[in-house]
Amino acid sequence: KGILMKRKYTPEEIIIAICMGIMTLLTAGNVIARKLFHSSFSFVEEITIILFIVATLVGTAMAAKRNQHMGFSGLTEKLSPKSAKIVELIGEVICLIFFALVLYNGVGMVTQEFRSGMTTPALGLPEWIYGLSIPVGALFISFRYIVRMIEALKKKEEKKEEKGE
Repeated sequence: KGILMKRKYTPEEIIIAICMGIMTLLTAGNVIARKLFHSSFSFVEEITIILFIVATLVGTAMAAKRNQHMGFSGLTEKLSPKSAKIVELIGEVICLIFFALVLYNGVGMVTQEFRSGMTTPALGLPEWIYGLSIPVGALFISFRYIVRMIEALKKKEEKKEEKGE
């Protein structure tokens, strides 16, 4: 087996790889077209921007899943384990609230785009199709934070049960 087949990839990793691959091919093709034909494809920028947004949101969900998001390590390293866990949970609640607000406002944005009939400039596709990436991405990120909080609370309960409390 090749190096790429030695491990199982998560859905997030696959989506990001596909987005990055398509963005690279489209952008490289556009650069070549500009150099050879002195003109570029206007739709490339449109597609690249939406793929970049999708990759960013999926990457944020992946970071939340892996506990690789920005944190308060400088602060939590100086705290007791119990206090550090409380600060970590507070941070995750704040992140969840933030992405719940992004989800709420994203749904409002998509609704407004749908009602207005706005289309993209180059391809003429309905804007709401691209706009869906915001609430869908926020939903996935929120889900990851909810799972992390549940897992953290379960660990707390398991430790209490082990101590016989």
